[in-house]
Amino acid sequence: MNNFMQCSMMMFGKLVRFCVAYKTNQPGFVIYTRSSFHNFRVAIDSKNWEGAIGVNLGKLGDGLYAISKHNEINIFEANTFKLRE
Repeated sequence: MNNFMQCSMMMFGKLVRFCVAYKTNQPGFVIYTRSSFHNFRVAIDSKNWEGAIGVNLGKLGDGLYAISKHNEINIFEANTFKLRE
């Protein structure tokens, strides 16, 4: 990335939203901002899960994760995204 940016030093902010890039012996610096935010979300079904809370069950569930919304808890398989019965 440093070769593409033509800089010798890059500093990233705490939330990795901003980057300051500068080159040695140059009078100024450039501030870059992230152009897009990717959460890598996958649609698992046609329900609206906005505001839901999810948790990876990890070693307990062996590839399972749980999603809860209001008074409903659903457990899905991580590999197939199918609802666990």
